[in-house]
Amino acid sequence: MDELDPPSAGANPKTYRFHWGYGYETIPCVGGKPYCEYMVMYWQMHDRTMWYTFILWWVIGCLLIAVGVCRFWVRRKNAAGSVDVEGARRAGGGGARMLRTTIAFLRRRLLPHGNVFGMLRGVSRVQITVLGLVCVYLTIFTFVGGTYNKVWQDGTKKRTALGWWSDRIGSIAYALTPLTVVLSARDNLFSLITGIPYQHFNFMHRALGQIIFAQSLIHTIAWTIVQGHFYNPATQPAYLKGQWQERYYQWGFIAMMMIAFLWVGSLSSVVRWMGYEAFRKSHYILALLFCGACWAHWPQTFHWLVASIAVILFDRGLRLLRMALLHYGLKKEGRGVGFKPAEAVPQVFSDDDGVVVVTLRVKTTPFGYKPGQHFFLTFPSITLWQSHPFTPAVVRAEEQVYVIVAMSGETARLAAAVQTQPEKTLPVVLCGAYGCPVIDPGAENYLLVAGGTGVSFTLPLVAALITTATSTTNLRFVWIVRRERNVAWIHQELVQLVEAAKHRNVRFELVLYVTRDTVKGKEIEKAAVDDDDDDDAVVWKHAVFARPACADVVAEWVHSTAGTGRSQVLASGPQGMGRDLRSAVAAANDAARVWSGEEAADVGLYWDARYQ
Repeated sequence: MDELDPPSAGANPKTYRFHWGYGYETIPCVGGKPYCEYMVMYWQMHDRTMWYTFILWWVIGCLLIAVGVCRFWVRRKNAAGSVDVEGARRAGGGGARMLRTTIAFLRRRLLPHGNVFGMLRGVSRVQITVLGLVCVYLTIFTFVGGTYNKVWQDGTKKRTALGWWSDRIGSIAYALTPLTVVLSARDNLFSLITGIPYQHFNFMHRALGQIIFAQSLIHTIAWTIVQGHFYNPATQPAYLKGQWQERYYQWGFIAMMMIAFLWVGSLSSVVRWMGYEAFRKSHYILALLFCGACWAHWPQTFHWLVASIAVILFDRGLRLLRMALLHYGLKKEGRGVGFKPAEAVPQVFSDDDGVVVVTLRVKTTPFGYKPGQHFFLTFPSITLWQSHPFTPAVVRAEEQVYVIVAMSGETARLAAAVQTQPEKTLPVVLCGAYGCPVIDPGAENYLLVAGGTGVSFTLPLVAALITTATSTTNLRFVWIVRRERNVAWIHQELVQLVEAAKHRNVRFELVLYVTRDTVKGKEIEKAAVDDDDDDDAVVWKHAVFARPACADVVAEWVHSTAGTGRSQVLASGPQGMGRDLRSAVAAANDAARVWSGEEAADVGLYWDARYQ
């Protein structure tokens, strides 16, 4: 009887022992002494490997629970703190102070961008640290608890540790597959528990995908060596050809091809050549084919693959539901009820640098929107096959305003379509909102920094903070643009923000940096700037015609809020700005001062990397 098959109905159940993830072991062993000794060792290694895969998910579950509990506890402690006789903000109890001190210490060390031997550029040290810990964990459990120093000569077959060890690598790859899929989903449990937006998990999704590819390749090569060299070497390649007729060999080869295509298709140069949307759709298809091939290769561990496929389908289903909630309603001219795209009123802006920006005023009612979240937009009149994430700069009851810079691909075609027919409205299909709340309710001071169209992310946060500000809240909004005419994108919205802050007596300051124009080129006279009743004066009152250093912007803000509570920096813009802000905020954190009760040395950062 094949050990993978269940015993027949008339068999004695005491003769067989079931091993999860493999099949049934025959007791007593049928075969020669070397074979039976090897199989005793193999079953032990197999069962241990299965336990390691379970332990992996037990560790993940415990970490999620711990992070969720800490997040809930921190929210409860956010209200802690008092003001001393000198007016300085002091931390609350010892537990809260210890937590904030630890966070400030970790920010200073891990927040800046890292660089490992010239690799992994553009990612933070905390991401590199997490990846390093994952690699160490996987390496330990790949080798620990194994038998390596024995060889069994069973006739023409030489049995070594390479067989069970390659199976362990393959089993761990199977167990990692659902985790990799979850980290790629827009709606995932990790974001719900940790409060970390889904896009911040993309780095680990890509890294784990490469680890699984490496594990699959090693597993394939190792078993090819076992079958082609250690088993019946005198009869090769006839023996290897016979093994190729086995189902697990054929489907294993197909699975290897699928993940190889996934890996090649994920290379940045290939993505640029294919286009992002072609990459994304082919990625979904290849991922499903890979899971199906792995299921056929080794059905005994189909549980990991069912979980992976279920996550993919669940995520896609929720996207369709979100889209339906936004667009299902009455059609035009009373033609019944059904799917109705939203209508957008476009406007095009350009400057002396050749940068083209499109603003869209989309007529739609947001569903479950929170400031800082984004939507995926599809323009059916241009193409039905592409959707891109954009953050609305303004969200009203029945309108959303988007500021989109025309770069290449879809955004360039959007700008061309609007310039061709500037008076025509555009049909838009939205899917969202996506993202987690990003404002730290325990902070007292908020510095918002935007570079160019990064204002789409920061503007709704400013509006929300003005609405909820207390008498101790300090707000500063820094917007860095190339040309003075760029302010026209959302000029009226800026005026409304300043007026709202004045009406609510909020300590709010708007600072504009214009990097490529001079003061002489400004159309507003200095005298008009001092007139608080003039809309232009309200916006340009604190304008600076220079390129700021992010380190100076953060340092000046921290200095101006000394003696108050915690600060949070919320920012979006070009990649270089993100790198500079990470270093500046890291330098502003001082664990020793936080431990002594100076909360102003506790500075958080949320960086939105989707620069659209």
